[in-house]
Amino acid sequence: MNFLNIDNQVLHGKLKQAKRTQVMNSFRKNNQSVLICTDVASRGLDIPFVDLVLQIDAPISLDKYVHRVGRTARGHLGKGRSLIVLYEHEIGFLQDLKKLGLEEIKEFIVPESKMVDIDETIENLVKKNYELNQAAKDAFKQTLQSFSNHSNKEIFSVMNLDIKHFAKGFGLDVPP
Repeated sequence: MNFLNIDNQVLHGKLKQAKRTQVMNSFRKNNQSVLICTDVASRGLDIPFVDLVLQIDAPISLDKYVHRVGRTARGHLGKGRSLIVLYEHEIGFLQDLKKLGLEEIKEFIVPESKMVDIDETIENLVKKNYELNQAAKDAFKQTLQSFSNHSNKEIFSVMNLDIKHFAKGFGLDVPP
């Protein structure tokens, strides 16, 4: 598997169109590439064959979910694969997905014995690196803000969160 060189192959909204096109063409030429992106890249990119969409957070609506996952169906005779990682309090999102009538939804709960606690390692990295610390604080704030845009306020509510525990997921010992 090849990874694009982060220094030369970044893709973001501030790039000039010619550079964006060059980066995407380079990505498309490699048949074993990984694209890591935010919802900024969820629309408008023509990537003809996507094996898997891994979602580290729930999209703000079911429509967004269908759009994200729909990319995988293009190259797989209408059947795509997706994995979504949810917090325990977000499990109700699976019930919303099942109402869409998607063919197959499997729920996997990772046993505690299989989990590795990396909170302390991440906290130490975030404490020692100013830029990483700022990025963690921004990501924490933006994630909380995204809850206000979510279509299912019963599941995605800041009130459902243990804010201090949630901040630890960003490597922050104290919420900003």
